[in-house]
Formats: sequence, structure tokens, C-alpha cells
Amino acid sequence: MSLAFVSYWAEQDPTRLALVTSGVAFSYDEFAKKILSARDFFVSCGLERGRTAVLCVHDLAQDWILGMALRALGANTIDVRSWETLVDVGATDAAAFVVSQLDPRRPAFSPAPGAHVIEVPASVLLNPQRREASSETSADFQGGHFLYTSGTTGKYKRIFLDGAKERLRAQRQCDLLGFRKTTVHNSIDFGLWTAVGFKRSAAVWLVGGAVVLDQRPQRHAEFFRHNVNAATLTPTLIDAVADAHAELFGPSNRVRLAVGGGFISKRHVQVLSDRFTRDVRIWYSSTEVEGILELDMRHNRDVDWLTSVPGRTVEVVNASGARARPGETGELRVRLIDTDASEYLDDAETSARFFRNECFYTGDLAIKRADGRIRVLGRYEDVLNIDGDKVAVAPIEADLQLQLKVKAVCIFSNVGAQGTELVIALEAAERPSEEDQRRIARTFASFKRVRFEVLAQFPRSEGGFQKIQRAKLREMVV
Repeated sequence: MSLAFVSYWAEQDPTRLALVTSGVAFSYDEFAKKILSARDFFVSCGLERGRTAVLCVHDLAQDWILGMALRALGANTIDVRSWETLVDVGATDAAAFVVSQLDPRRPAFSPAPGAHVIEVPASVLLNPQRREASSETSADFQGGHFLYTSGTTGKYKRIFLDGAKERLRAQRQCDLLGFRKTTVHNSIDFGLWTAVGFKRSAAVWLVGGAVVLDQRPQRHAEFFRHNVNAATLTPTLIDAVADAHAELFGPSNRVRLAVGGGFISKRHVQVLSDRFTRDVRIWYSSTEVEGILELDMRHNRDVDWLTSVPGRTVEVVNASGARARPGETGELRVRLIDTDASEYLDDAETSARFFRNECFYTGDLAIKRADGRIRVLGRYEDVLNIDGDKVAVAPIEADLQLQLKVKAVCIFSNVGAQGTELVIALEAAERPSEEDQRRIARTFASFKRVRFEVLAQFPRSEGGFQKIQRAKLREMVV
């Protein structure tokens, strides 16, 4: 469990760097003192073991400290940024809502009857006294944590991570991503409600590495300070970090990058290899399960075709549920292992759709080659019907993004008064030229109308991966 990881290294190597938060560094000893101080405070609040506490804390370092303290006492935690999000994820019946006196951006909440707000005094975090990790921090008392999907399809879903399995999850992350004692991982502003924000930091602390968190406006310009040698990036972050640095360190093996959270364009591949590092792993995963597919760019730059991560059975199945033939498009299916989720909470209908026969059905269209490599084609609900054929939009969107040199592209089909139309939404500063619009429209001749909608900014999920909220975007443009 996370507190046990931190306490162990606080005893073994107290001066070792554990956390850098917006430029301020903490040793393992300082980190452990703060967590144990918060744990002692929560003991006095009488929160019952097994109940759920909602963390309403904007500062990610405080979020981690208070969350680990609560879980060490057997409470389950969920992290939110607004009352609306709490309603969306169905967690309004929590026993306690935790806020911090030190957090200037704490949101307003309306707890359900029987719940109470716990305000953590500034002294708990600013002036912690040395405390020993007691039997209360044993694995028997370790609470779990709730993650929720980003709502990119218009619906949030919750899963529960059992605290007793945290060491197994963390060790698997270390094995897959190569974390070790010397790792300094930049987790930038990935929140604890996200899988990468929660799981990766815990994994780094398991092996005695350091985690960098940064929520400052200039965080991209500070990205490689503190001897950062590992990081998680998304397509959006690749551009932000590259734009903030006139000169990066170029093609070397200084930093190990895991890149995911969306389709990686050929332009991004070029930026990564020319300006960042050769040691890049393209990573396809989900909140529900651990890593699924990967590609090591040191050996292969064809980012369209990925391989299963070690220990994973990944298949493509057709509409009848049988394994698809090589070259046949179907749905991606992943065999579950003991650290994966097995259902969505309080949502039996959705669970029955995606969790079946000890497998997780990702909802993504995919195709598998004879050599076992898999290409993910995009979400089932995003397919286009062109002359009776179902066509995945993600590869088309990636090609258009490259052709038009825009930030992002999303394609939607719509049946309107003028017949079936195709809407091409662009995240861009200006409209494409008339010539480009005509050329692109000709490739979709089966549609009665092809129209372009240009937005300066697509709606995106909170923090971290900044995934495009396709359902909300569709409402805006269709």
C-alpha cells in the first residue's frame, strides 16, 4: 500500500527524494511525516473503516498525502473536482468530504444527510510531528480507491481498486514501464481520479523513486528539471512541452517516455524522435485494466501496429463473439488478470456489456494481422456508415489532422433536413482553404453534404490526458 511504500523508504533512506510538487522538493522522511500526521488527525475524526471519503482537494500533493492517510485507516477514497462530477459518478452518499485549509481553490459541496465535511487544519500539513508507522498501517486496514472514466462518451463509470492488491498493481506497473529506484517520473498534473495519475505514482514510490507533480501555469517549461528521466505524455502534452522548450536534448536515451491517451500522429512521432528521446513506448491502456498494447519505438516506428504487453491475452472478436480472422475487423477483447476491475459500480447494464466471460471488451474496433500485431481503429460508436460499410473514423481523423496541420479532428455523421451529412470538426485557428475543403469533400462523395466546423478549443476532460469529450463536441456541432 502507498503509505507502507513511503514509510519503508523513510526508514531505509530518509533523505531520498520522494516528491517534487510545483518546484518544492520533499524527502521520503518529510513525505512520511505529513502522511502520518494526517492519519493521526483523521483518527480523531471518527471516520469508520470501510466507509468512503471524498477528497475535494485541488493541490495534488495534498491530495496524495490526505488520500494515503485515509486509506491507511481503512477508508475508501474518491477524488473529485466539483459537485457536478460527484453527482455524475454517483458518489454523493459518501460518509465524509475532505477539504484542506491550505487549498485556496476548494469547491463548494452539498453533503448528503449523515455525511460531514472534514476540514484539515493547516498545521497538520505544515508542522507534522514525527510519528511511527503503527499496526494501523498494515495491509489488513488498507482502504481502496475509486477511479472513474473521463466521460469522453458522455457517461462516467466508476471502478474500485482494492487496496489489498495495490502492491501487485504497482509491481506490474514497474515491470512493464521499467521503474526503479533511480526513476524520477514526471506525472505533471494527472489527477488521482485517473488511472495513470493514481497507479503510476504508487508504482514509483514502491521502488523508492521520485514523482514530480506540477500544476503551475509554466509547468511545461519546467518539465525536465529535477533530473527527470521518465514521464507520461499525451499527444496534447507533446506539443505543449515541445513549444515550451526552444531546444530539447535531441535523440538520446536520457528520458524514458510512455505515450498514450489518443492516436499518435506521424508528426508527433517525428517530434519525439528528433527532439525528445529514442526511448519511447507507445502505450494503449484503459482505466479498467492494466496495460494492454504497446510499441517500443527504439525498434519500430510503425505506431499503427502494436503488440500485447507481457502477460496479456488480447484478441479481436467478430459480431458472433468468435476470434476474428487475420485482417477481419472486430472488437478488442482483453482477458482479465487479478489486478483488473471486473465490473462498473452501480451499473449492471454497462457491466454486462463490457465485462463478460472473464474478459473486458474495450468498445474499440480493431484489426489483427497474421503476425499478431493489432491496430486500434477507434470507438464502436464513432463509426461511419459509408454505402452500407462501417468505417472507423480514427484513422481518417489522424490522416486529416496531418494533412490540414491542425491540433485535432473529429468526424461525425448526422441525418438532417438536407439528408445524410458529414460534419468535420477542426480544433484550429482558422478554416481550411476552399480548395482543401473541396478536395476532402470529394473523398466522402456518398454524403449529401460535407461541412466544416472550426473551434478554437475542443471540450476536453479534466486534467491529465485532456481527452476530447466527443459526446459534448457532437452536441456542439451536430
